[in-house]
Amino acid sequence: MSFKDHHVMKKIIALVFVILFIGNNLGLTQSGCIEEISTIDDNPTVFGIGLKDHYLYVNPGGSLIKIYNISNPENPTSVGQVSYSGGWANNLDVFGNYLYIYGGLQTNLLIFDIANPISPVEMGSLQLPNTNTGIWHSSHLPNYMYMTSMDKIFIINTSDKSVPFIENIISYSEAGNYGLRDIFTTPDALYIGIENGILIYDNSNPALPVFQSLYANGSLSLTVDTNNRRLFTAQEWGSNYTHYMTNIDDPFNPNLIFQGSGGSAPFGGLLFNDVILIQSGIDTGSQAVSFYKIQDDTTAYIEDFLGSIEYSITDMDAVDSLYIIGKNGGIEILRYNGCIVTNISNSKHTNNIKIYPNPIQSILTISINDDLKGVNLIIMDYSGKVLIEQKINNTNEEIDFRNFKSGFYLVILTLNGENILSKKIIKE
Repeated sequence: MSFKDHHVMKKIIALVFVILFIGNNLGLTQSGCIEEISTIDDNPTVFGIGLKDHYLYVNPGGSLIKIYNISNPENPTSVGQVSYSGGWANNLDVFGNYLYIYGGLQTNLLIFDIANPISPVEMGSLQLPNTNTGIWHSSHLPNYMYMTSMDKIFIINTSDKSVPFIENIISYSEAGNYGLRDIFTTPDALYIGIENGILIYDNSNPALPVFQSLYANGSLSLTVDTNNRRLFTAQEWGSNYTHYMTNIDDPFNPNLIFQGSGGSAPFGGLLFNDVILIQSGIDTGSQAVSFYKIQDDTTAYIEDFLGSIEYSITDMDAVDSLYIIGKNGGIEILRYNGCIVTNISNSKHTNNIKIYPNPIQSILTISINDDLKGVNLIIMDYSGKVLIEQKINNTNEEIDFRNFKSGFYLVILTLNGENILSKKIIKE
């Protein structure tokens, strides 16, 4: 290693150590870019959340919706609740001035007027079909609501909130083991995730979507930036996932802009203020959120945030710089301060690097292409201590973790003074 490379390496190590040191001393869960500023822990179960301005609606089950004012996020306050009949629901949406409740043992779609946020008024209801597998995901237009089950898309006319009705049902029998998953609709297109891609429908007639194409990049998680005409999708590959940024100026023929990877299996996504949240799965028990920042035509990795509530994530929402994470154990209110831990997890080299397994018990394998031979490797613990520092000269390098304690570790790869990958590893 040259003196210059060694100097750059020392600066990278020092920067990561300072980030971790500051985060720990401020009581933050991770690096400091994402800060957990408060929790709401009076709900042992959270089936769904929704936001109207700074009012947070929480579905804790038990045929009840709780309402919190989070205008002071450091001290969220309970301001009301509303009960409903017909059995508890496991889904909750807020769209405009209306609250939608459905799923679980609730066989009806219930619609509440929340023009007065702390005093919801029930407007109407609709008996939903028995799908056996339940209603999984939904998306809204001003006068329509779209729901997915294992193999059906339900199109509900909500132009009169007091008398919603099912206007159309579209069957799709080739959705794979996961069924019809995430769904997002725009005025001109309907996007639905399935096991092997994204179904795209022409939605110019919102009651009669017409299938146009299957987009192969992405599957389980999707969200749409309607302002900048971009589609964000994520797809599982073993214990890692790949995420995609796609231009949808032509909504039926997406054009891939950028592809990045890292983290673990995606189970849900959220896009807000140029920040992408993807619920991570395998290596955290569905407890963590991966944060990415959109920068021009790429995404910069911010961090994987675990939070203080050690239960799986059920829902996510956002307002201002606040990100609300619903879990089976309570709610975390997070703030993003604008920094980026590293902008290298999605560099041009990322797709040529695989780090697995994660979590790890004994041997960590780092697979690289031939053109990356000689890349520098650093492995640190979360105190900032460097445990391994070496070059990788093989396309499949094995690192022995058997003598490492259980916990979090950071793997950093640099090439020619450029930090090209940072990845959090969990040792069981």
